[in-house]
Amino acid sequence: MESFSRVPPRGAVCVKTTHKTLFNECFIDMENIEIIPMDVDNPHVYIDINLLYSYKMDHLKGWLLFRGDKLNGIYTSKDAKLRVLSYFKGGTADNIIDPTPDKKWLKAKAKKLNLIIRSKIKTAIEITCPDIFKMTLITKSI
Repeated sequence: MESFSRVPPRGAVCVKTTHKTLFNECFIDMENIEIIPMDVDNPHVYIDINLLYSYKMDHLKGWLLFRGDKLNGIYTSKDAKLRVLSYFKGGTADNIIDPTPDKKWLKAKAKKLNLIIRSKIKTAIEITCPDIFKMTLITKSI
C-alpha cells in the first residue's frame, strides 16, 4: 500500500511552475511533513504490542526515539516496556518523529511527494546609518 499522496500537505506553499515539469514545485517546512511507520526503513520503528516481552532494550529504545522520547528515566528493560505501553495507551504510538540528525526520513518523504523543503532563511539585520551619510549619498546621486 502506497503511503504517499500526490496532494501537498497542509502548510505547503506552491509558488512556481517550471517548464521542465508538469507539476508545481511546492516549498514546505519540515515540521509540516507527517511520517508514518511505513515511510521509515528501520526495524526499530515497529513493535508488536503482543510480543512486547520479547524485544531487547536497544529495540525498545530505538522505537522510543522514533516517537520523540528523550529516554529520561529508562534504565531497565522494564522501564522501556512501560514507556512503550504508555504510548500505546495514549494513542500516540503511530506518531513518528525523525530522530536522525540530518532528517533523512523527512527528506526522503518530501522527495517522494515532489516537495522542496523550505530552507530556514535568516532575516537580515536592519542597519541604520547616520544622517550625515544619507545626505552624502543623496547629493552624489543627483
